[in-house]
Amino acid sequence: MPSDPATFWDKIARQYAAQPIADQASYAATLERIRSFLRKDSHVLELGGGTGQTALKLAQYVGRYRCTDASPEMIKIATENASQSCAKNVTFGVAEITDHDLPHDLDVVLALNLLHLVPDIMPALENVCACMRPGGFFISKSATFSGPGKLMWLPIRIMQGLGKAPYVNLFSSNELERMLRSTGFDIVSCDMLPSGSRNCMIVAKKR
Repeated sequence: MPSDPATFWDKIARQYAAQPIADQASYAATLERIRSFLRKDSHVLELGGGTGQTALKLAQYVGRYRCTDASPEMIKIATENASQSCAKNVTFGVAEITDHDLPHDLDVVLALNLLHLVPDIMPALENVCACMRPGGFFISKSATFSGPGKLMWLPIRIMQGLGKAPYVNLFSSNELERMLRSTGFDIVSCDMLPSGSRNCMIVAKKR
């Protein structure tokens, strides 16, 4: 595992930003699902928001939107993108999912393509739960694996050792649901999006 994941993402940030979204239909479906849980007065925090693309698309539907990422270079690009947008209710900052100074009393927290990159998920989920108001929604989308599927990541492990791939935490959708329940959430929905993929989108509600 890279000693500093933020450094890994800093190095590839510009290259990452230049890549088009591979599955536009799935991305559009993800945004539509998220929108159904947003209100005009919602206070939203996005963790692992990268270059701010999702933040700038969703901000128009909420009251306040905070987009964070562990990589300063990603946030720099996000700020550049925001300067070309008409969105005025979005702010950006460098933060980890385990930071204890995240905003509080949040209505919605997003973690898209993030949890499988977190080495120790339980403290991260506990931290997210502590930031949210009761009844708030935590929406995540994660790569999940179980059984023989975990063997697919052996080449990735080799690349990680060479510093050419980020850390990846291997867990199943059932394991992630159990972790969410044990940290104070009820599961609203759990779907593979797109259907048949390993990308699990979970909507969880804080008790």
